[in-house]
Amino acid sequence: MATGTDALLKSGSFLPLERAADATLISYLERAKVQSLGIEPLMAYLLLKEYEFKAVRIVVVGKTNQLSAELIRERLPEHP
Repeated sequence: MATGTDALLKSGSFLPLERAADATLISYLERAKVQSLGIEPLMAYLLLKEYEFKAVRIVVVGKTNQLSAELIRERLPEHP
């Protein structure tokens, strides 16, 4: 997260901060998926599906607006 806030202060763009927050949440959800009891696996599944839909939406909107592949990749959330 610290790298995201550093990048925000340097560039003025929220994109690195958002990517860092997404990466932190995704890594937590990946660990929660393997819990044997509780609601964590269900919530992790649903939230990870949301991230998949977000990624698909970013790609489709980027392709529709004829953005470069590099720019689209930059906007995708990181997946561990």
